Amino acid sequence: MEIKLQRFGGMIPMKQEATTQVSWSDKELQQLIDHICRDEKKEPESMNEICHYLAVDGREIPVDLKKVPPKYKATFEGLKAELKYVKA
Repeated sequence: MEIKLQRFGGMIPMKQEATTQVSWSDKELQQLIDHICRDEKKEPESMNEICHYLAVDGREIPVDLKKVPPKYKATFEGLKAELKYVKA
């Protein structure tokens, strides 16, 4: 399956994206999402806050990258390294 990491915000609000293929099962993906999902209703701490989203199967899920389990760290580090600016 294809997953996309999206990054929004910062001092100059810009959108970045990176995509990769993973061989995770649907159950494994849902467990990961449940673990790293952040509260969508949480107010940004500042105007410059950076937000990350995991886009998969047509959904964009707000995620906290600090909560990524060790098993998935390499995948997310690779995505972060590949982030490219896109037009919003």
